[in-house]
Amino acid sequence: MKKYSQSIKTVAVGIILLFLGTCIIPAIAQETEKPLPASKGNTLYVGGSGPGNYTTIQAAVDNASDGDTVFVFDDSSPYDECIVVTKSLIIQGENKSTTIIDSGYFNISADHVTVTGFTIQNSETCLFIDYYGYNTISNNIIIYITPGYGIVVYGHDNIIIGNDVSQNKNNSQDQEYSPGIIVAGPNNNISYNTIHDNSVGICLTATNGTEIYRNTIKGNFDFGIFCINPSSDTIKQNNFLDNKKNVHVLRFITEGRFEPTIHLPILPAIFEGNYWDKSRILPYPIGGLFVVSLFVRLYVWHRLFGVETALKLFYNYSNFVRFDWHPAQEPYDIPEIS
Repeated sequence: MKKYSQSIKTVAVGIILLFLGTCIIPAIAQETEKPLPASKGNTLYVGGSGPGNYTTIQAAVDNASDGDTVFVFDDSSPYDECIVVTKSLIIQGENKSTTIIDSGYFNISADHVTVTGFTIQNSETCLFIDYYGYNTISNNIIIYITPGYGIVVYGHDNIIIGNDVSQNKNNSQDQEYSPGIIVAGPNNNISYNTIHDNSVGICLTATNGTEIYRNTIKGNFDFGIFCINPSSDTIKQNNFLDNKKNVHVLRFITEGRFEPTIHLPILPAIFEGNYWDKSRILPYPIGGLFVVSLFVRLYVWHRLFGVETALKLFYNYSNFVRFDWHPAQEPYDIPEIS
């Protein structure tokens, strides 16, 4: 009971911090014009033994131009560096299992960036997309430490595809709020990923038009997906396997005591054709909680029942329900994306 209470407390704290504007990685929202897609340019090499090859990924990125490719050899792994990308580049690892970035991360602060073919591990946030769009994160292995986050998407129209995202198994699963993927921007696509062994597999926070398609979401020990004020998101044809709770939806109008924040539009997320642990004949219900004020509801329940019971109610009590009207009868065979 103590471990469960600690876990759920940290989930609550993490969610409230997200909505109070705490930065996961320091970042400032910027208005950006949509540039032209990256065209084929020069290739810069990192590692290996070729003449003129760079010794660090950041050095190659700094010397590249929009449209270039940075190719990273695996024989110089692990790379212990934090890479900030401010240009439209393709950054490609030689082999996702052996091209390793250890204790570092990617911070994407540009449009039309592709990061593919890496293991990114032992960082509190492995990959962060700032307020930019049209980026592709594909075919990577993400293993983050807690308290931490695997992939964080603040931007729009990004594609997260074919990645394996999990928490470092050396961390205690009952200690920290640790989503595999956080999405906090509109019109992103999360597809063909395996998201496993996190406290929360995917956390959607005030999203709009995001598509969650053909992912395997399994073994997450609080929630497979936690939706906070989702609007017109589509969660379709995913495999939900062995999560403590597959999906929970939270809706509120204001998060604090004094903030007049109104979270609109409030349109339902669509659940369609997902596989929910076993073959089902009847529609699958997805419970949710609607409150006017997040803070007030937590405060009242805390005063009435104590903190442990209040938080259990917060994550298990439902006062509305959505349905997956046509659940899948067997799990999807989801191919690996290369």
